[in-house]
Amino acid sequence: MNKQLKSGLLLLGGVLLGLLTGIAGGWLLFRVLETTATVEPLPSLPDYDIEVIIEETYINRVMLESGSALAAGNVDVRPGGAATFAVQLAAGPFKPVVRGDVAFRSDGAGGMAVQLLQVKMGRLSLLRLVPRSVMDSMNDLVNSELVGRVGSKGLEVVAVASDETSLRLYLAQRE
Repeated sequence: MNKQLKSGLLLLGGVLLGLLTGIAGGWLLFRVLETTATVEPLPSLPDYDIEVIIEETYINRVMLESGSALAAGNVDVRPGGAATFAVQLAAGPFKPVVRGDVAFRSDGAGGMAVQLLQVKMGRLSLLRLVPRSVMDSMNDLVNSELVGRVGSKGLEVVAVASDETSLRLYLAQRE
């Protein structure tokens, strides 16, 4: 076998090995990033004093007016204290669309917690890439909005539920 043919075969073998390694690495990265959080089922409603109904249209308006880096977006409330969302980010010349699922729950400390269950850009899962501080800021904003609308009269969120078009918060007086 001449030297040029041998070098060509080695080069081809290296390219194929590199290609296979890249495919395997990409698949492994995709599997590592592809996660979905789990959420516990809603408990039966505890005793409450006030039921607050928040319509889907209001949630969408507040989300878009929040001054964040959203070019567009939509939240679709679903039964079971959950919602799906699609937002278009204003990221310079690019405007990627991110879709996901959230759950709404009582945080156990008198407020409401928004839990990110899944977030994807195309088929790429971004759940592990969302900083905890982003969710903390969102929950702070939601709870300050709730206090601003309902008032801080010693009320706490004891349960959260939803139907096809609205989110329902059940508030009880602190004892």
